[in-house]
Amino acid sequence: HLEILDLSFNLLTDLPLELCQLNNLKTLDLSHNQITHLPEEIQQLSSLRELILEENKISYLSVGLCQLINLEKLDLRSNQLT
Repeated sequence: HLEILDLSFNLLTDLPLELCQLNNLKTLDLSHNQITHLPEEIQQLSSLRELILEENKISYLSVGLCQLINLEKLDLRSNQLT
């Protein structure tokens, strides 16, 4: 029943789809990686309250983010959003 997962500073280029099956996850820190986009499957993280994506290379947002109804904090600082 993993609730907090910190994968910051790991040079990830995308979010492994297996992570989207962690239904009890409340905090996911993916900051300081090389992620360019989030998969639609991110919507499966229905318990997620905090998603930290600071310092990545994200240029657009996935529609799946809108399905995260429990999300309270979304950190997108220092990405490539326009």
